[in-house]
Amino acid sequence: MVTWTTDYDEADIENVKMVEERLAIHFPQDYLNYTIKYQGGYPSPSNIMVDGRGSIQFICLLTFLAFDEFDILEKYNSVKKHIPSGLVPFGLGEDEHLFCFDYRSGSKPSVSLCKSDSDSGIEEVHVCNSFSELICKFY
Repeated sequence: MVTWTTDYDEADIENVKMVEERLAIHFPQDYLNYTIKYQGGYPSPSNIMVDGRGSIQFICLLTFLAFDEFDILEKYNSVKKHIPSGLVPFGLGEDEHLFCFDYRSGSKPSVSLCKSDSDSGIEEVHVCNSFSELICKFY
């Protein structure tokens, strides 16, 4: 069983809607069920096996707080030129990995892991088909 811990207050639904509007997406409900309550939070256990990468630690969910160090919009704006169009970061992993929703196939996003590689640009690996599936992979 995964438990989440956060030092943040619950996310304001109006902030969530504003982010969705700015990014022209709708976050999946299974993700919203967690991130509204645990924005900026971290899971325990927090490791996940990723094909081609081995074990990766999920550090934290991004927040819906403007100017916060984990602000989802700020993180998106800082990486959008470097990641494929249609990917939206929602969580941080160890070693500068980004957990992203992949909207390239439609409105029900899968989950990908991205990492900037100075030699070859961005490396992207499909992790699973939903946020709920991601949570089930934590060990």
